[in-house]
Amino acid sequence: MEKIPVFAPHIHIDTLKHLTDALNIGWLGMGAITKEFEERIATFLGLDNRYVVATNTGTSALHLALRVAGIGPGDEVITPSFNYVADHQAIRMTGANVVMCDIRDDNLGIDCEKAELLITEKTKVIIPLHFAGIPCDQTGVYQLAEKYGLRVIEDAMHAFGTTINKRKMGSYGDITCFSFDPVKIITSIDGGCVVVNSLEEVQRLHRMRLLGVDKDTTERYKNQVRHVFLET
Repeated sequence: MEKIPVFAPHIHIDTLKHLTDALNIGWLGMGAITKEFEERIATFLGLDNRYVVATNTGTSALHLALRVAGIGPGDEVITPSFNYVADHQAIRMTGANVVMCDIRDDNLGIDCEKAELLITEKTKVIIPLHFAGIPCDQTGVYQLAEKYGLRVIEDAMHAFGTTINKRKMGSYGDITCFSFDPVKIITSIDGGCVVVNSLEEVQRLHRMRLLGVDKDTTERYKNQVRHVFLET
């Protein structure tokens, strides 16, 4: 019996050219192409006073988003139980505790009524998931966050390009995370990004993305390759 694949990657000559061009530059690592990627994401989403920071994975995007939101040991983060383990891992990497919430049958997203019952004085963030690109009860999530003073980190890993009321997801709200791994809407083989509302949070994300290396990201974006010659 012939098997029917769930999906077949579309890798055309333009994809191969981008890879070749990136390698031919001679800069192996984050550089001008990363900056261009961030700028194109911002343009596609139609961002206005919101900013994109690319990461190596979607899990890293979630981890950095939690860190920039100030999450640490002893805090609690509510997220749907119907979810991929990456969210739970990202939360635990901060030292915070995972609080799983049930979902709704109609959109497979977090049930805000049940989430409210889970909120304690330790709750700091709620991570709603837009499963398979289907919007969860986004309005309910933000109403809940406003009522209890919570940060919202939207897991939009499946939802790049999803629109709600003619606005692309990630173009508004609090923090949004996307993934570009091989099974997502678009792929960079692996990768992700965080979308935030302030330049101060962008700067913090840049520092954490480079493990605290205090070198301006804009300099790395210039691809200033230095040739080193060894005498023999």
